[in-house]
This record gives sequence, C-alpha cells and structure tokens, in this order.
Amino acid sequence: MGIPIKITDVIIPESARTGDAFGIEVRVRNNFWNRLWIAVAGRVYHYGGGYTGFTLSPDYVSVDGGATQLFTSSCVMGSGPISFEFWAYYWDGFKWVLDDASDILVVH
Repeated sequence: MGIPIKITDVIIPESARTGDAFGIEVRVRNNFWNRLWIAVAGRVYHYGGGYTGFTLSPDYVSVDGGATQLFTSSCVMGSGPISFEFWAYYWDGFKWVLDDASDILVVH
C-alpha cells in the first residue's frame, strides 16, 4: 500500500520573542485512493524544561483520497529555543497507525 498519509507542510515561525504567541499549521495529505480517518499529535520540547504534549484541531477527521487536511494549534514562546514534533496517524478500522513524523526547531 505504500505511505497512505504524508505530512506535506508544517508552518511555524523560525524565531519568536519570549511571550510571543504564534500559530501552528500542519498539512497532511491522504495518498490512499479512498477516504481515511486522519489524526495529528504533537509535543513541544522547552529546552531546560522538558516535553509538553498539545492538541491540534480537529482531533481527527475523515479525509477524501488525494485530499489535504489542515490541522492547527498555537503556542507561546518560552525563554529559550523550543522544538516541535508531530506524528500523523490513520485509522485502519481497528487501531490508529503511525504513518509519518516531522520535527521543527523555533529559535528564541
């Protein structure tokens, strides 16, 4: 079957000042021929402070074959660099299957 879904784009600013709020956009393409339920999970690593999970909206959504879905969230810049990790999943009818991942660094 190959890779049914693919994170095609992650849009986060390359830098931000302490306390700045910014948006997060993750685009996931359904490369499968049929509709799939897709979800994206994320976490942020605050250097010196550890990991924090966060949710993206929508939680999960049915995406037509060949279509791309936008997932969004927001974050506030801490006092140092932060990095983000994203995981894209699809529902195979029995369980969520991890299919793609991406990571991004935001510099203070």
